[in-house]
Amino acid sequence: MNLNSKFKDSTGHDRDVRLNVPIMLRFCRDNKLKLEMVAPCSMDSSQLIDLAYAGTRGTAREQAFNETPEEFYECLDGYALTEALEAAAGALVNFIHHIGSPQRKALLEMEHALRQAGHGEEEILRQALEKVAALGQPETSSSSAEPSA
Repeated sequence: MNLNSKFKDSTGHDRDVRLNVPIMLRFCRDNKLKLEMVAPCSMDSSQLIDLAYAGTRGTAREQAFNETPEEFYECLDGYALTEALEAAAGALVNFIHHIGSPQRKALLEMEHALRQAGHGEEEILRQALEKVAALGQPETSSSSAEPSA
């Protein structure tokens, strides 16, 4: 799974949100989040926009212009804001899918499928919480049981 992490800002510049461990650790520390709990459905729009800013700092354009967060936000008028949110969510899913556990990957795939099907945030969060609760339950399959004598 590799979701789109690119968008075009309102000035016509192409952007690519790329996340790595240092960016995510800094972002989580700044937002008082736990890395293992970060997912697009658990973040609000302002956090996703901040993540988009942080994730675009590695490109030559952003380094050359030394763009401040406020200058970045000004380039998100209109449809560019929606595209930036989607790119940040896509980059976060890509990051977690690359480094995450099988359970986190399954949760992200479920969230992505629900978004693609047009489900709203409340339904996505409800189903995500149900899945997390189910993942926390011990397995009851016969293969994990001790053999009987």
